[in-house]
Amino acid sequence: MRSPVVINVRAVLPYFFFSFILYLTGFYFGGWFLIIFYLLLFFLILNVIHIVLTALFLKYSQGFSTTHPVKGEGVDYNWYVIMESFIPGCRITVSLIGTLGTGETRFEKIEFFPGSRKNFTREYTIRCPFRGIYILGMEELVVSDAFGWLEVRLPVWNETFYVYPRVVALEEHSSGVYGDVKRPAGSAAGNAQDFSLYRNLRDYKRGDNVHHIAWKKFAALGKPFVRIYEKTSWPGITLYLDTRRKGSADYSILEAEDTSVEILVALVRYFMNAGIPLYIRSGEWRPHPVHGEYTQSFKDFIDSTMRLYFREIGPGAVDPYSLFMMDVEDRNLRTGTIIVISHILDDGVTPFFSESFGNRTNTSGIINCTGMNQKERTGTLDFAAGINERRKRLFTVAGPMTIKEDLEKLL
Repeated sequence: MRSPVVINVRAVLPYFFFSFILYLTGFYFGGWFLIIFYLLLFFLILNVIHIVLTALFLKYSQGFSTTHPVKGEGVDYNWYVIMESFIPGCRITVSLIGTLGTGETRFEKIEFFPGSRKNFTREYTIRCPFRGIYILGMEELVVSDAFGWLEVRLPVWNETFYVYPRVVALEEHSSGVYGDVKRPAGSAAGNAQDFSLYRNLRDYKRGDNVHHIAWKKFAALGKPFVRIYEKTSWPGITLYLDTRRKGSADYSILEAEDTSVEILVALVRYFMNAGIPLYIRSGEWRPHPVHGEYTQSFKDFIDSTMRLYFREIGPGAVDPYSLFMMDVEDRNLRTGTIIVISHILDDGVTPFFSESFGNRTNTSGIINCTGMNQKERTGTLDFAAGINERRKRLFTVAGPMTIKEDLEKLL
């Protein structure tokens, strides 16, 4: 933690050294040397008093048009500083911080001398076109003298905004690829608990199977609990999200990444409501586990998307196919149904559809065409058409405004 009062030793030391020489000279010779010494001492005291008065009578305020911006909305931000004393203030330095949802941080530093009882005002509009964490406001407010000898840092604050991805509600279509997956979700055969996959305990309810009562817990607490098990993995779905970034971030690339996240969120919401077990795999991002029976689970999952960042293709960026093969080798693949979501059609995705993984692996893909140029879009559509000649399992999303329409073809 930085000290609220900082003395610039390098700037002050020559002044004190010169004053000390004048004092010694005046002590032996008197006259003008002592007068000049006392004038310098008086100036130093006056300078300190001026800084103290400025720090005491300086007031500031910040205002935000909203504290809960939605994606695409702008935040109007303004601040002002006023010197409420009858004398002008010392030099004021205002340092502003603005962290965009993409992780980019911008700084601005403004210096001025406040007049007596006069406002110094600035206004800004910050756009929130993408999901993420936005930080806006003052980082420092420093009062200092003109010579930079002494600084007083006043307490300031800034606001943090969480801009969430859109939640697109999908409707059920029995003709879709996953209509058959959803229908048995409530049946014992299609979504039965696997008693080898113990998860946790819950309170006993009338009608629960007594064979699953935790008797040791009952003996210890005198209250019945039943064991909860994971549901069988076969009707479950593993979603692989491609978090690679193709090139440096610009508007079209960030829009494509946000669209992929919104595709993921829409599918998670849909399958959770259907009671289908879900597992999400994606590079470095570790999403909050989702459980269909908990309403809070989806909210926690949405919150975890604030920590989802895409990495430029290169060292450290893992493509979906490599991640899938690692899961197979480590026996970490928990479902037979796989959906790949990507905004890049390359060797990190295409092997899902050009290779066979056996009868117990049902692989489908969603290629997000947002941000693609005409050549890339045409190539993607042609590739999907070729795959779907044998079995319809590769779908495309044209853009952020067609997520609902395009995904419901899958369902």
